Amino acid sequence: MTARLTRLRPALLIVALIASTLMVQRAAENCAAAGGARVAVLPSIAFLETVALGYRAAVADLAWLQAVQYYGEHRQGGNDFSEFGHFVHAVNVLDPRFVHPSIFGAVVLATEGRNLPGALEVLRRGARANPQSALFPFEMGFLIYVQGGDVRAAMRYLQLAAQKPGGRDRAQRFLAFMNRKLGRLETAWMLWDDLRRTTKDPGLRIVADESCRRIEAALRKETR
Repeated sequence: MTARLTRLRPALLIVALIASTLMVQRAAENCAAAGGARVAVLPSIAFLETVALGYRAAVADLAWLQAVQYYGEHRQGGNDFSEFGHFVHAVNVLDPRFVHPSIFGAVVLATEGRNLPGALEVLRRGARANPQSALFPFEMGFLIYVQGGDVRAAMRYLQLAAQKPGGRDRAQRFLAFMNRKLGRLETAWMLWDDLRRTTKDPGLRIVADESCRRIEAALRKETR
């Protein structure tokens, strides 16, 4: 009997989370029909950790699918973005080795959510779980500079990224940008432009492109 329950556990867990997702969607649709903002809700991280015993990666995958749907609805004007940080942190805690959600989620949190501390928390957890990856210290340096303006802290993280496998070229290129005697907006534009040209992630490319447009508008105001 115990062995049978053990085999059934992943299926039961997935069914429960899918049912939860459908309930969330129905509640959001009812809220939108009533004229309210469309907000999705994910159970608390503590609850998800308890339910996910032995299947944290599977639960993280499902939570990330919900996060992507939630963000897509936000981009279309369907919700207020207030829960996106919870989705990202839930996925990050459940499976910190899941690289893409950590990077994408942190960038969106810092840029659209104006939550740099929350973004850095996600990236630090990812860095601890993926100690050989250059992506996490690189993104920390990138976001600390373009969102926080702290050149010294940004350079420390970029130097760390340059010491990781595969991280030297890009980190050194960005360090060169930051060492030039350029205004912060111009340097930030270079960094975002490099990201939108080099990333293979279409979501990050959209974020980078929008950031470039905002900086270009600010630069035009400065030259008037």
